[in-house]
Amino acid sequence: MKRILCFAIACLMVFALCACGSSGKDAAKKGLQVGFARESITPNYPVCLQGGSYKDRISTGFLDMLYLTCIAVSDGTQTYLIYTGDIKLGTGSFAPETRARVYAATGVPLENMYINGTHTHAGVAIRYNWDNADRYKEDFYKAAIKAAEKAIKDMSAAEVSVGTAMTEKMAWVRHYTMADGTVSGSNFGNRASGETGHTFEADNELQMVLFSRDGVDEKGKEKKDILLASFPAHATFTEGGTEMSADFPGPFRDYVEQTAGVHCAYFIGSAGDQVPSSRIAGESFSKDYRAYGKELGRYAVEALSNMTKLEGDNEIKAVTEVYVGATHKAGTDPQRVGNANEVKEAISAYGSGSQEVKNLVAKYGFSSYLDASWTVKRAGLPEERELEMKIFAIGDLSFVFAPYEMFGTSGRYIKDNTPYAMTFIATCSEGDASYIPTEAAFDYNCYESQCSYFARGTAEILADKYVSMLTALKGEA
Repeated sequence: MKRILCFAIACLMVFALCACGSSGKDAAKKGLQVGFARESITPNYPVCLQGGSYKDRISTGFLDMLYLTCIAVSDGTQTYLIYTGDIKLGTGSFAPETRARVYAATGVPLENMYINGTHTHAGVAIRYNWDNADRYKEDFYKAAIKAAEKAIKDMSAAEVSVGTAMTEKMAWVRHYTMADGTVSGSNFGNRASGETGHTFEADNELQMVLFSRDGVDEKGKEKKDILLASFPAHATFTEGGTEMSADFPGPFRDYVEQTAGVHCAYFIGSAGDQVPSSRIAGESFSKDYRAYGKELGRYAVEALSNMTKLEGDNEIKAVTEVYVGATHKAGTDPQRVGNANEVKEAISAYGSGSQEVKNLVAKYGFSSYLDASWTVKRAGLPEERELEMKIFAIGDLSFVFAPYEMFGTSGRYIKDNTPYAMTFIATCSEGDASYIPTEAAFDYNCYESQCSYFARGTAEILADKYVSMLTALKGEA
């Protein structure tokens, strides 16, 4: 009888120990879990590149590999996937189809996925129909599934820290004051009078989020921490050639990973009117994207020692709102549209750089052939258009996933007015609503205001709405 009693007691003790271990394991699962994975999206066949004269740029090889990164995040209730890939933009059904494929493979809800492009101008133009377009999309979907599965498997307990680095003139606004006092808007403005200086102060803040992780991988090695970085500058160094490139985000990631021993994911910030520049080697503008990426990486690595750990609950919250706003119909009176159509016909017949087109552009007072082309496009827009505004938050950290090219001023406004310890800006997400310029940019006929789908004043409305959404989400915590 004693033997039976001892056996029973021993069983109860084992059960209790197992129960304690199980509850501890469950508690760990209920805490923040973060995983990382990266897959190549570099095709070994010709693709259409985008940026500059994109429709004429068919790839002939690559300068460096293109990658798709997936960060899996869970607070024990649901799993979320944050993607960032070395693509220019993806429009139409591309993002929804990516989510649908990943959902079918992983079961992660469609609304729990966020897809960002680094906006490299030597990346694939997923928005157009060209030879191999469907083939590339299929390869991308497969990479997205593999990355999701690996990132979910890689998840382990994590803590969150945030930080910033104020870089030294690594970004400039591409609008200039001219010698005659007028303003030249970006690379399509009138510069006959000469450039004298930059009109607006750029946002040079590098945002950083660090997930410090516990656990070991399948080989018994400690799992690497994960760094997310956002910087407001176009990736335009390599836009003129026919070789694929991640542009400076690639060397940036490489430098950070090799120097700091962490995984690194890059996102484009509020760079709608901002371009990369630097004082590397005493130059006013560095032409070497690798040197630029390394220089930006130095700022990130140095800032890692000054990150601020976020205390408190790391509960995940997310919200999506649909904005419906007026489209940009200014300057689409019948006479101007008729003139613009004449220019478009000349472009089809002679080419955009032909003397015939230049003569018509000057005759009808367009600032460029693109001004005429976009006049026709704006005339065909519906009266209203919608876009999705997505916000994702982990405790006192929030993310704005904006589906358009946000100007630096708008990004700074959101960052300055957020109720969160940090609001991480990730633009060119979930598709492409093109540029949404600030009021100031509409005061002169710049490239960005010409090709905006939305009416003047939309940038300010959206910035206020993002702050309101952040405030409401924070209030629910």
